Amino acid sequence: MENINLSVVKDIATVVAPITSLVVTTFLKPKMDAVAAFLGREKKKIEHDIINKFSDYLNRTYEKQSYLKTVVFQNEKRLLKDLYIPLTVLNSSTNESVKIDSYPKKLLPIHDKVLLVDTAGMGKSTISRFIFLKAVEGNCGVPVFLELRQLKAGLTVLDLMYDEINGIKDIFDKELLLHLIEKGDFIFIFDGFDEIPLKEREFATQHLQDFISKVPNNKFLITSRQDNALTAFADFQRFVIRPLRQVEAYDLLRKYDGKNGETAEALIAKLEEYHKDTLKSFLVNPLLVSLLFKAYDFKPTLPLRADNFYRQVYEALFENHDLSKGGSFIRQKRSGLNIDDFARVLRAMAMKTVVLGKVQYTTDELLLYIKEAKERCVGLSFSESDFIKDIIQNVPLFVQDGLDIRWNHKSFQEYFAAMFIAVDAKGSAESMLKKLVNNKDQSRFVNILELYYDIDPSTFQRALTKDLIQDFFDYTKSNAYAHRYLNIDREDIQIRRLMAFGRRYVFFSTFSIDSLAGEQIHNDPVRVHDCIREYCKENNMIEDGEIIGSSTHYPSGSGLVVLSKYNIAIMELLARRKHKIVVDMRSKIFRDKRFGNSPLSPNNVVNDAKHLLLTEDPGGYMNRGDNFEKVNIILVDNDRVRVALDVDACKKQLNEINEAMTREDIDNFFV
Repeated sequence: MENINLSVVKDIATVVAPITSLVVTTFLKPKMDAVAAFLGREKKKIEHDIINKFSDYLNRTYEKQSYLKTVVFQNEKRLLKDLYIPLTVLNSSTNESVKIDSYPKKLLPIHDKVLLVDTAGMGKSTISRFIFLKAVEGNCGVPVFLELRQLKAGLTVLDLMYDEINGIKDIFDKELLLHLIEKGDFIFIFDGFDEIPLKEREFATQHLQDFISKVPNNKFLITSRQDNALTAFADFQRFVIRPLRQVEAYDLLRKYDGKNGETAEALIAKLEEYHKDTLKSFLVNPLLVSLLFKAYDFKPTLPLRADNFYRQVYEALFENHDLSKGGSFIRQKRSGLNIDDFARVLRAMAMKTVVLGKVQYTTDELLLYIKEAKERCVGLSFSESDFIKDIIQNVPLFVQDGLDIRWNHKSFQEYFAAMFIAVDAKGSAESMLKKLVNNKDQSRFVNILELYYDIDPSTFQRALTKDLIQDFFDYTKSNAYAHRYLNIDREDIQIRRLMAFGRRYVFFSTFSIDSLAGEQIHNDPVRVHDCIREYCKENNMIEDGEIIGSSTHYPSGSGLVVLSKYNIAIMELLARRKHKIVVDMRSKIFRDKRFGNSPLSPNNVVNDAKHLLLTEDPGGYMNRGDNFEKVNIILVDNDRVRVALDVDACKKQLNEINEAMTREDIDNFFV
């Protein structure tokens, strides 16, 4: 693929001008009479100002969103249309699918408010850009693209829009802009909620709620990784991105290889030969597919773990393996650091900023973080400003975004942070890992823990897996289920004991949910989730050391909230890695004959109470003989909670960890 040149830019500007003019004429011009009357101004003057300014804004933004900067091409611009694979999004409640290959009329026109939530690298921002472009091309409304990390106290959505649309010369004011928005037909695309700095999160969340409530005649799309603060947007329809299928992953590899195609075809041939499950998790993720291409082009071997991906990509970037210039172009490092020392600084900087929850910085902020990292890296001497030039131009892990500088992708920040714990934390690695887990905001650190599991499994086992197993054994020793439930089937008691480790369950019937809400909401999954989670918070049901682990909305309209101990996150991580100590209760223990054609739900065990908390009380309503098995079925049939620990496997694993710790003891090593 050839680099973007001036003629391409001119072509885009030429092609888009009449299209944006049509958008303005269709959706803004008809509002001029009402706007002029409301403001008491001359219509002709207002119309001229608005049409010119919005046309300029749409032209500029269309051109900007037409390009991608990818690490594969050293952050040089590539046309989005040349790299885009049509992604499919799924409604989290109905499983309805919408393919994003044009403006998604089954998404935003049908749902006024959409929340697109998924993990790192699944393509949330790419979809946002694509929808903006297609909204313009299809004359579907007036699209507005805003990156939410820019929001902060004193800088609102209206401020950001005003600055973008007005440009250098002020012509119209915010009052006029707000009045236009209130009239409707705008499509707001808010990208990257999870990238809002932590100190600004409360303000930004409240401000977004207020703004959206004041201008309801528009469409709204918010993208984010999973974040507890998203419960504030309970009236949004939640969608996820369907993982790439193999044919789509291969198609994406070919797109990255451009006209030649030799590297992509060689890589695809190797993938076809390799039949293990290890690589499957990488091929479903667009970012990891692109990194696989970058890593393989640098070194024609298959990296079998995510951390190997990032290391290989980092080496490719540092060693000047520039795909766009045939691998022969050498980018000198202005800082003068070698590959290992450069990584030391990145690791320290990543750890500092990931804790702060910041991925984008002003130049002054970044200089400060680099200076702090430099002070930690004893023996290194370099210019902080030269280091900034390197991370943008020569080892492009960062991109310049207007006046600010940000990580090319948040997952790079998390990789280097995980590496900091493994390499630089010295004797503090175990305590740092435990702090990440024992944190009420632990969802922010899940990707770091996933990466660390691959980087340093030995320390992970000692610090986290061992504690999890020990807590499990303490729980099983002190638990007296068998003596409490004398008339209950012993297998049912064993199932309940395993399912109750580290988790408490709160059941809500359809009736109770509608009663709590004061209106009928049981058919609205998003509002049900918000209602039952907020009820648990407001009624102080969450104990110390617990978080709301998950919530479930059932087709019957009932609901379930799981209150999880912090270390249950480790059990869930190990389950995703198919670790031998974790068991799927439905497939391993639960008897097939217990599952009938009519699935059970909380309605089958909750009466007219507002809620029922599952306890160990043998006299409790849900622990009666006719309800005990029903409760078990509800839990074991729930995809979010059905994993548990296997007692025998845990014993073997604990012995292995202890033996490994003995072998790793330096004194014993020398003996």
